[in-house]
Amino acid sequence: MTDDRHEIEVTNAHPLRLVPTDGLAALVARVLTGEGETGATVGLILTDGPTIHRLNREFLAHDCVTDVISFRLDDGDEIEGEIYVCLDQAERQAPDFGATYPEEVLRLAIHGALHLCGWDDATDGERAAMHERENVYLRTTDAQPDDGGGWGTAPL
Repeated sequence: MTDDRHEIEVTNAHPLRLVPTDGLAALVARVLTGEGETGATVGLILTDGPTIHRLNREFLAHDCVTDVISFRLDDGDEIEGEIYVCLDQAERQAPDFGATYPEEVLRLAIHGALHLCGWDDATDGERAAMHERENVYLRTTDAQPDDGGGWGTAPL
């Protein structure tokens, strides 16, 4: 999806889970614009547990599955980056946060975009502030996670 400011490409690389991608691209673009970014090229990759575990181990030296990883690939004014969202982990942790699986996927996409914009969550205070910012974007999203349309598993 390309808008006037941003180019967002969503790739569903999960071997079994189906996720509607149009709303996710628009949501990431809205976060980038809301955070004052004037131009960005972002890949949002929806992936599985083994893949994100490998990325986490190789690039961050954490030997575990995680929910989202963002990589800023540029040093310039305009963002170039990638966001990896683990659909398996999103489904596992959604009940812990009182969310549905689709809502958790939306939150993780927002979270990854905020990281690309410079937000950090290393401390309790930073985590709380980032969570509040995620809520701002969740409240204003046009994505309809509860309708079930397109959310499912691929036939084997």
